[in-house]
Amino acid sequence: MSPTISLKNVTFKIKEKTILEGVSLDFPCRRLTGIIGNNGSGKTTLLRLILGALPLTSGEIRIDGRAISSFKRKELARLIAILSQNTFSDFAFPTQEVALMGRHPHRGRFESFSPEDHRIAEQALRMTDTYRFKDRMITQLSGGEEQTVFLARALAQTPQFLLLDEPTSHLDIYHQIRILDLVKSLTREIGAVIVIHDLNMAARFCDRLVLMSQGRIVAQGTPEEVLIPSNIERVFNIQSIVRHDPELDAVQLTFLNHAIKEAAYA
Repeated sequence: MSPTISLKNVTFKIKEKTILEGVSLDFPCRRLTGIIGNNGSGKTTLLRLILGALPLTSGEIRIDGRAISSFKRKELARLIAILSQNTFSDFAFPTQEVALMGRHPHRGRFESFSPEDHRIAEQALRMTDTYRFKDRMITQLSGGEEQTVFLARALAQTPQFLLLDEPTSHLDIYHQIRILDLVKSLTREIGAVIVIHDLNMAARFCDRLVLMSQGRIVAQGTPEEVLIPSNIERVFNIQSIVRHDPELDAVQLTFLNHAIKEAAYA
């Protein structure tokens, strides 16, 4: 049976400020779920709570029925890997060593990497088409190449879930599509949750979307169900035109500028 990450009535506060309130969600395996919303809506906080990096104020998070709090750190790292937007390295490690770092959760504290670890790291590099950089230093790669290597490191963890926090935000369009297309293909075997700002990319690649605002869920469902003009205006304060693109077989949005919006209400 495929595992599921489940959140039930999750609330997170910092002092008196509520960041998330009453969030209930299921993230199924073999699906790419996109988390969208305006700045400050709690998207990244949600991922950090799933990783156990922040303490819940109330509610519960479970993986396949087991509470996140009951997992040891390495045990959780064998189940969930994360790729963030700021994964650049200031240290000149060879690319193949960066990928091999993904095997740390599977090794003891002073245990050396096994031939199997090396095989899995190499497989991750080949899967992401970065094996050709294996002998180059990570600092010698472009931003898109570097980010793809860090994706290989995450895959070397052999996780059941992959969390991605705006992984394409600083990349050119080629590397954006390349990474999202790869992540989409991975969901034939694992689950993936991505925080993403580009709504058209979200519509094109995600199976499900969760739209958030001010720490709450506004809508969730298929891209067609979530990306409707009333939801876009409610969360982003901008009007939009939503059409189905037959070439992409996905909804695509055109955004109207504020002057047009203001005129519409005049």
